[in-house]
Amino acid sequence: MGKNLHFRRIPDYVEQGIERIESPYILVATTLVVKEEQIKTGEFEHLGIQFIDNKLNISKVISPENLKGRYAKRNLNGYDIVHRDLPKIHKTYSWEVPNFGDPDKGYHEICVTRLVYQRKHIAPREWCIRVELLKEEHLDDGVRLFTFKITVDTILCKTESLFRDDLFFALNLLQENTFSCNVFDAKTTKEDFLKTRSVGWEIFPAGSLERAICYATSQIEKTDEVKKRIEHRAEFLQSLKPTEYIVGFGMNRRYFGAKFKDNLVVFENIEYGNAIYILFDNWMEISKMSRIEILQRKEKDFIRLPHRKNWEQVLRHNLDKLR
Repeated sequence: MGKNLHFRRIPDYVEQGIERIESPYILVATTLVVKEEQIKTGEFEHLGIQFIDNKLNISKVISPENLKGRYAKRNLNGYDIVHRDLPKIHKTYSWEVPNFGDPDKGYHEICVTRLVYQRKHIAPREWCIRVELLKEEHLDDGVRLFTFKITVDTILCKTESLFRDDLFFALNLLQENTFSCNVFDAKTTKEDFLKTRSVGWEIFPAGSLERAICYATSQIEKTDEVKKRIEHRAEFLQSLKPTEYIVGFGMNRRYFGAKFKDNLVVFENIEYGNAIYILFDNWMEISKMSRIEILQRKEKDFIRLPHRKNWEQVLRHNLDKLR
């Protein structure tokens, strides 16, 4: 997934997330899943995540002066908005200069008046970022994975007049420091954060098929044929009793899937839909790839099932063997 440093507008997946959250109180946050090697190379030092003496060390609160990026500077120092849409105004500048160019003869003031654009100063927000370790995993191949919750340390309220301005700012502040951001109910539990990892996916409970379909179809061109195809395939996946539904957001918005175990996920490509992919332990990595990249992987990494006449029976048979 490409790394976007800043947003020019509030992303569609965030707008949809806000609509789904019933509470007026919003958190801008993300969950990052990183390997031990990434931490040891210093990739997350600016977030206070590092290894010291071979032991994971976390700074729980990252103060504004330690954050990096354009919005981090604005967060610390504030910034000016130049109103080029308004008439210019006269502004007088003054400074002291030495008399006859000789400081020993004293100084006098010079004033110059110019037409300038009107400006509005936005005070610094001085928001911190909080880091929390949610989970540590030891995979079979010896890799250690760490799941972190990264949060802009302020609660936003939908009913406040500056909500959208603050939301846009918080999204960019987190995006430029983690390359990932989303919105959550302020009361979201640790368990719920673990369900949405920062790999470009939105996770839905098993009982919310209709909600997952609505989310998937909201991100693509809405034709009756596409919607019927997605609904048919999603209903069949529901009959197989998955534990969760997975719908892509951001760069991965083409995907819709069902999770049956932590290492058993079935994916559909909702835009093309020419095959189903059954993925295993590395499903998060592979599902971000293009079809061509996936097909270049080793056969043990996935099972590809074209949508032929009996694809439902073939998929059911494969899942029965793998579960």
